[in-house]
Amino acid sequence: LELQMESRHTVVDAATTLGRVLLLMRSHAVALVDEVDWVLHPLKSELNFPLGTPVPFDETELRVSLALHLVDGVLLSAEKDARSTSSHASFKDWEASDEGMAARKALQEATAKGLKAKAMQTKPHLLLHSPQFYQEHMRRPLCTWVVGWARTASPVAVDFCKPGANAPTTADLTEYLANPQV
Repeated sequence: LELQMESRHTVVDAATTLGRVLLLMRSHAVALVDEVDWVLHPLKSELNFPLGTPVPFDETELRVSLALHLVDGVLLSAEKDARSTSSHASFKDWEASDEGMAARKALQEATAKGLKAKAMQTKPHLLLHSPQFYQEHMRRPLCTWVVGWARTASPVAVDFCKPGANAPTTADLTEYLANPQV
């Protein structure tokens, strides 16, 4: 009987302590983090805490398409013989053109330079360590990559091809986008 009473007090004490912990978490906690060794590891952690009320963006499709195209270009720069995931025929034509192949080669060279200089890494995934390296070596090739997409596959591609219009060249647009003030 004495053992049962002691056991009951232990359970009551544990439940009381757990109740206090839960109350503390409800009133003061921001997040409950499991596997903290992974979360705090700088190369394995990918935390995302959106703040505020979600607001829909205008032209979401265009923004998503552009972001995916940039990611595609960066990932392709790490692989020699890979092809773009774009299914748009005119972009595939541009990618196979001299201009497109030069843009791809410039991205690959910049990535190779970044890996050699330890400004980038490929494990566990492609990662840029140096914003300065991006500005000095990656920005211009990525601008050319974006201009190729904008002129061929983007929803605004027709704006670059209006009859009789004095359309800017790829070099003009790349120069504009590569400007740090843009």
